[in-house]
Amino acid sequence: MRHFLLGALVLLLAGCGSRDPSPGVARELELFDADLKTAQDGVAIQRKRLTDSEQDFRGRTLQQDLDEWVFAESSRGQIAALRDKAAAAQSVPDAVGVLYRARELVNRDKTRAQKIEEYWTTTLPAPFWRRYWNGVYEANGVPPEEPDSMLQSLAQDLRKALDAGDFEAATRDAPMLIPVLHESLDRAASRILKLRTAADVYSPRKSACLPGAPPDRTRRHPKLSRAESLETYYPATALERGEAGSVVLRAKVDRKGCATAVTIVVRSGIPSLDEAALQWFESAQFAPAWADGKTVDDELTFKMKFVINDKVPSKL
Repeated sequence: MRHFLLGALVLLLAGCGSRDPSPGVARELELFDADLKTAQDGVAIQRKRLTDSEQDFRGRTLQQDLDEWVFAESSRGQIAALRDKAAAAQSVPDAVGVLYRARELVNRDKTRAQKIEEYWTTTLPAPFWRRYWNGVYEANGVPPEEPDSMLQSLAQDLRKALDAGDFEAATRDAPMLIPVLHESLDRAASRILKLRTAADVYSPRKSACLPGAPPDRTRRHPKLSRAESLETYYPATALERGEAGSVVLRAKVDRKGCATAVTIVVRSGIPSLDEAALQWFESAQFAPAWADGKTVDDELTFKMKFVINDKVPSKL
């Protein structure tokens, strides 16, 4: 009797063991495996293409976001568990239903990879706003101040979305931060001008001096009377990256209205914009200063505001 019961238990366990899936289920598994491989290969290609290791304002890199949110260990485990469940299904419709849920997870990660790429590549310079903020102070040898409260508030909202893995929301919200960053950088340039203590080091103009404009006898200092549009000098690389900034120049203008030399009083933190401001200076025409009934040599300090779609010099 004992041997009979033992034999029956062995047969029962053997019957409950794993079985090869039916041909129909096997075919659905093959299709799913092919789709999964295509998705994973696509993400692998994306990883190789997006090799930028620069940190954003959170101190994270693009690769770290991909590692955490796209086909991570937990996601792979859920997909594998659903595949195993489909393989054990008794019918093709049951297997298809389970694999449908697995495909949802695969598509979720594929879509998230695309959204991560969009955040890192199409919302510039929002991911790197902290670098631009610190950069303008470092370029001028001044300790960084705390960013403006509105800028910090928008950055906190952006970080909440990123920490939750909602890169779609981050991509949608990042453009709101960009104009606030630009205005904050412009105000920072004005504050840095007041803090600046370094002596001026002038460079002579490189081109022939333009004829001076007639003096404005109501003004004690020179006057900027005409120049080419800043848009002509906006660096293509800066435009592509969405970079903006303010450069404060100081020009020596002689009694004939010739701007003989120039110096950068406040740098933008973006070398290409600083250079563009100097190139623009060569196109500028000035009216000389007027004092005691005659034109005199003097200096003029003015700000060049490089902002996309709003490229005009402003008075100080």
